[in-house]
Amino acid sequence: MPVSSNMFFSAHYSGEDLVPKFRNGEYWKKVFGPVFIYLNSTMDGTDRQLLWDDAKLQTLTEVESWPYEFPVSEDFQKCDQRGSVTGRLLVRDKKTGENSYQATTWQIKFQVDCVNQTGAYKLRVALASATISELQVRFNDATINPPHFTTRLIGRDNSIARHGIHGLYWLFNIDVQSAWLIQGDNTIYLTQTRSASPFQGIMYDYIRMESPPGQ
Repeated sequence: MPVSSNMFFSAHYSGEDLVPKFRNGEYWKKVFGPVFIYLNSTMDGTDRQLLWDDAKLQTLTEVESWPYEFPVSEDFQKCDQRGSVTGRLLVRDKKTGENSYQATTWQIKFQVDCVNQTGAYKLRVALASATISELQVRFNDATINPPHFTTRLIGRDNSIARHGIHGLYWLFNIDVQSAWLIQGDNTIYLTQTRSASPFQGIMYDYIRMESPPGQ
């Protein structure tokens, strides 16, 4: 358990920015785990395949038991307090050959019935993680330079390399000029420009486009 706790509180998974720092009697709590460590053995210690097969069976048992009912902490969500998501996610973001990579652009298509020339539009981009990345945002022109918005170089939390679900949170509130929009079909281009390594990238939390009040 000391080893497990040390890993949770270290910079190993998400970088120094997410290491908890407590001072001046600050109240803080977080639920870790449950942590399960399974140890098995054979009678003569020679058949390692038996150990591996046994461990895989135990893994299936634990998967079927999740989420556990035995934790007594009120901060641990029980089965009836959790939701679920089913479906299939296809990711087509390929390496370009010879261990090289290229920038990736996503598109968001939406319609504007009438562009408000005096009101304020706002695009809010929330990132769950960023690792040595730069997100550029363009409206209706995929090649305009400089882009309408850029985060510049951000992030060193390393969550992608560690298969984490989130790292250091980022929120960008972008003022969208009405001149960038057109009546009818519009497209937002989101480009992650840094591509020297497979571990460079961002994780989206949410993207929200807000129109002026009353539109």
